[in-house]
Amino acid sequence: MADDAGGGGPSDPLAAAAESGSLWWFGVVLSIVSSIISNLGVNIEKYALMREDARARLAAARALVRNGARRLPLTPVGEDSGSDNGYSMKPMTRRERRAQAIRDGKPRPYAGLPLWWAGLSLVVFGSLGDFAALGFAAQSLITPVGGVTMVANVFFAHFWLKEALSRIDLAGTAAIIAGVVLIAVYADKSEGTYTLDELIVLYEEPAFIIYAIVVGGGSVALYVAVRQIEKIYAAATVVGATGGLQRAKSRRYARFRSFHQFVYPTLSGVLGAQSVLFAKSTAELIKASFRGANQWTDPATYLIALCMFGAIFSQLHFLAEGLRRFDAVYVIPVFQCWFIVITIVGGAVYFKEFRDFDADQAVMFPLGVLVTLSGIVVLSQRRAPP
Repeated sequence: MADDAGGGGPSDPLAAAAESGSLWWFGVVLSIVSSIISNLGVNIEKYALMREDARARLAAARALVRNGARRLPLTPVGEDSGSDNGYSMKPMTRRERRAQAIRDGKPRPYAGLPLWWAGLSLVVFGSLGDFAALGFAAQSLITPVGGVTMVANVFFAHFWLKEALSRIDLAGTAAIIAGVVLIAVYADKSEGTYTLDELIVLYEEPAFIIYAIVVGGGSVALYVAVRQIEKIYAAATVVGATGGLQRAKSRRYARFRSFHQFVYPTLSGVLGAQSVLFAKSTAELIKASFRGANQWTDPATYLIALCMFGAIFSQLHFLAEGLRRFDAVYVIPVFQCWFIVITIVGGAVYFKEFRDFDADQAVMFPLGVLVTLSGIVVLSQRRAPP
């Protein structure tokens, strides 16, 4: 870590306090507020997808009535081009085919929904807050504290979506709060400033190379698997005239459905954890620059920032795909568990955040993480609204 001799000491009291770790509590509060804002954004994204799905179903029903069909066509909805009776001698333009598909019940992609973008803006705003929080405390402290997003999820579901609040919800909420308190008390609160050269040395550590291979290889394997399952899923969702064949396809997909809904939040959580690692690295470079040693003259600094944005995009993409297909009461907890666990592992491997733990911390910090994760699992048992 950079010392004061090289950079002439922190340039202001805030930087000095952040480096000494005395502002860890500010990072915790900022992380909690940012997590609540991000969760509100995710709920708005889910609401936008649900509303679009309802619109598409209604449009498909109207298209059936308009075309006088007794069953859905064998081809996917929206593939027929032409007039209301399904036939047209004049070729349609790409824009006209897209508009016709939407009228016939094809859901618009999430990127085409204004309300989804409104939710994304809150997620981005909350992520910026999390990014700032990483400048005041270790990622192994900031990320588990973000588990309060599940508490916010219950709050929004009850007071906004008017869902019932059960004893299970209260028990899960209490467990998360208790776990967060344990983590905040026993986490490592010492902070320093890393230069680019020091970060590169950490990237070259054998333990981190193994971590990168496992995370990268696992993510690629999951992505390849989900692409294959998507093909089976697409075939199973096309209702055709050959009922026997269609039922066989549906039975084939049923064997993969549990894994299918598990993969999306897992990929989102694992890749999102890498965004935290790169964000922490970027925050360290910014802190070092404020201390007088400019870290933005080397292309490697921009590569780290680019990797951060790439990981964030991947996290948002796979989370949106999971929310489109499956219930948020399942997707969000699975995402949150993987996000917390992999982020803690990444902080331990890369920044060696557990190196100075004493005996109490070695016992109580993992206990706090387990209590938090147990609360998330309990909240995942909430039933989706009918």
